[in-house]
Amino acid sequence: MKNVEVITKKYLSLLLNVDNELLYKKGVYFVSSDNRVSSIRGYSKLFDLYAYVANELIIVSYGKKFKDSINKLKEIIHKEMDSKEFSKKIKEVYNLDASTYMKFIYEKHIKCKKNAVRLQKSHFNYFYDFFVLNNPDYNNISWLEDYFELICSKNYCFGIFEDNKLVSVTDAPTMPFMEELIQEIGITTSPDYRCKGFAKIVCSSFIDALLKNNVCPYWSCEQSNYPSEMLAYSLGFKKLADIVIS
Repeated sequence: MKNVEVITKKYLSLLLNVDNELLYKKGVYFVSSDNRVSSIRGYSKLFDLYAYVANELIIVSYGKKFKDSINKLKEIIHKEMDSKEFSKKIKEVYNLDASTYMKFIYEKHIKCKKNAVRLQKSHFNYFYDFFVLNNPDYNNISWLEDYFELICSKNYCFGIFEDNKLVSVTDAPTMPFMEELIQEIGITTSPDYRCKGFAKIVCSSFIDALLKNNVCPYWSCEQSNYPSEMLAYSLGFKKLADIVIS
């Protein structure tokens, strides 16, 4: 797929609420952003500080909570800093814990030898049982059938059946921007069926569907999620940047 880098960086620039050109530069940039004080579609909370940390590039998008004290951070941030160092500085200056996520860019197509089942509306009962098993803390899932039908209609839901039940399934997190051009890949595998290669199969089928529709695949995970990071690499992604939020 063409323009993967352009689409991915444009999407991230919208999350940062900065000029897209900044993501192609080196240096340290601080940008006051309205996005830090308003809700973003698909996100359950606001982020007063949202920082992009890549190779010799740091972009700090901040809201009014940090406006009066941001100069303290500016004095100690340099472009060679990695996300761990940056998080330490957040703790040092503000006494706040930060969370770090890795953002990936799709680099090359790696075709899986096996294909997953493209789920359809008729599979909802299987999907329901799978969701309840893997999300026991959800009290209200009245939305689940509508969501399932939506991602099925977009060919975004793929699964693997074992023992007459779904054991690994993709989903499609809500994209706050550019949803016709880029889609994050979500994946859940039941605990008893992990480390069998199922996640790679279903995600590969999802990626195939995205590419056929000229939609850019996108991957994101917590920095501590080593299995997700390794899965991303096996599917043809490479790490683009860390996102530090607080």
